[in-house]
Amino acid sequence: MANLRLDDLRWGGFRIWQDPEGFCFSVDAVILAKFCPIKPGMKVLDAGCGNGILPLLLKAREPRVDVIGLELDARAARLAQKNMEENHVEATILHGDMMEAPAFWERDFFDCIISNPPYEKTGSGRLPKGDRRALARAEIRWDTDLFMKHSACLLKGMGKLVIIHRPRRLSELIVSAVKYGLEPKRLRFVQPNPAKSPNLVLLEFVKGGNPGLTVEETLFVYNDDKTYHSMMERIFEEPK
Repeated sequence: MANLRLDDLRWGGFRIWQDPEGFCFSVDAVILAKFCPIKPGMKVLDAGCGNGILPLLLKAREPRVDVIGLELDARAARLAQKNMEENHVEATILHGDMMEAPAFWERDFFDCIISNPPYEKTGSGRLPKGDRRALARAEIRWDTDLFMKHSACLLKGMGKLVIIHRPRRLSELIVSAVKYGLEPKRLRFVQPNPAKSPNLVLLEFVKGGNPGLTVEETLFVYNDDKTYHSMMERIFEEPK
């Protein structure tokens, strides 16, 4: 693969190859990986793993978690596999579509599904040129309702779905999740800095969970001078 960029992750001593022509990860992935509750032996699916950033971050937090990364973009899937191999991380990377889950995945297969899904509806917003970036940013292949439906099928009872998304789509996400038996249990807003409104929201749903939502402390990413806020620095420094 040509024109790749090698970046240093602040967790686990890992480094990651990124393709500037594809979708490169941002702090969204780090925030999401920290928010995700994982334990040794859990079977976790990263739906839309891109270059493998979330499998790397989750394995940095807990090496004994069993992570499977699924990616529709063949080139990104190959890059994710390269990143697992070069960091000596045991994680399975598959090229495929969540809407056409491999035959060996039965219902109630995963303890947790984690995803940084496309934020935009198809036909809305300004999308980047090129099919590969558009695929990562817009719901071209599947929409929120289909994503929730398939997540519910693949999760075990009391399994968790953990995502990051835009606050403006919060009601849609919750309504669709509840429709398929995924109960919202944790929510955390993310603000660029203390003076701005939230631009991201972290959500944890539990399959078959009882009603009851906990709203956690708002996370600030930057200070006014564009340095990382102390809350974000703690996330970088304390992956566990």
